[in-house]
Amino acid sequence: MQRENSKMLFTEKIKAGGRTYFFDFKETHNGNRYLAISEMRLVGDRNERDRIVIYEEYLESFFDSLQKVIDFTEK
Repeated sequence: MQRENSKMLFTEKIKAGGRTYFFDFKETHNGNRYLAISEMRLVGDRNERDRIVIYEEYLESFFDSLQKVIDFTEK
């Protein structure tokens, strides 16, 4: 997958204190779609960014697991 050639389909940004989270849904040049979740934070005098990528075929399982975590935290 060549992320630098990916087309942005949708993006959402969340500011949370000293961190910013990005939810970017993208499509590669060959039509593969994926969700990239990034965290950007200031470390010293520079921004650091970490990212995870979830391919479209695994999104349902990912969100099912995330919902279980949400349900647990609400108890």
